[in-house]
Amino acid sequence: MLASRYNDSFRLYSQMGLGEEYIGFRTSIAKVRVVCQLRLSHKCKVTVYYRNTAHSIDGSVRCSVCNLDQLETLSHIFFRCPQYNPLRNHYLKKYSANFQDLFSIGDINKLNDIFYFTIGMLKLRSFCLNE
Repeated sequence: MLASRYNDSFRLYSQMGLGEEYIGFRTSIAKVRVVCQLRLSHKCKVTVYYRNTAHSIDGSVRCSVCNLDQLETLSHIFFRCPQYNPLRNHYLKKYSANFQDLFSIGDINKLNDIFYFTIGMLKLRSFCLNE
């Protein structure tokens, strides 16, 4: 896993074999699955499966829901895209604006916040893109 080139960011927030605490939280398996998919996704291709629907985001193309002319990466979505500011302010404002801190999940409230931001973002994105 340390030598993997699939997701360079994973080693920044992984427990490296010690077990990810959030997997054992007493919560919906759907929440854990969505967060797992985000943490393990490729930097240029993100697919989140939720409620029998695949939501795909291609990080190698420009964001089509904002006018910043930036690639639609997870970093852009979670920290910069202005279309998601209301969701970001509601769910993620209390956390640091970097992946290592955001995806180092030590409590259920953080897991819930990441999950609800993600689901809200996917719904808004689908609406904006008429999917």
